[in-house]
Amino acid sequence: SLFNSLFISLSLFTTMTSTLRSVLLLVRNVGSTVSLFENGLGLEVVASMDNFAELKASKDSSLFIQSVPEGVEAPLSTGYSPFLNFDVEDFDNCLVNMLQSGSRMDGAVKFSQNGRMAVLKTMDGHMIGIQEKASDI
Repeated sequence: SLFNSLFISLSLFTTMTSTLRSVLLLVRNVGSTVSLFENGLGLEVVASMDNFAELKASKDSSLFIQSVPEGVEAPLSTGYSPFLNFDVEDFDNCLVNMLQSGSRMDGAVKFSQNGRMAVLKTMDGHMIGIQEKASDI
């Protein structure tokens, strides 16, 4: 399905010639977005200012968050892209934290032989996928 083909872990996105170094998300409110990724997913905040933040996404990659000025809409028109996918240690706790931090479910929790998966949409329209690690099953 389209969902399964899009559910590729950010930390595993490596090819023979390149490695994903960073992702930049354009948002309306840097503070609330940082809170979502810090409290919801447990990412480490490296730096945070009013209009920009850096979070550690994995050993070798960063998530940059930058604000877009009020009245500028085109950069925030995300639709269903990008999908940021994370393997999580505690699926239930992560899902609750993500919902409490302002995300909303985009469909039901999916069950597969590899574990549970959920897709959430952030307040800025970014799609976040979470999947429990196979050892948690």
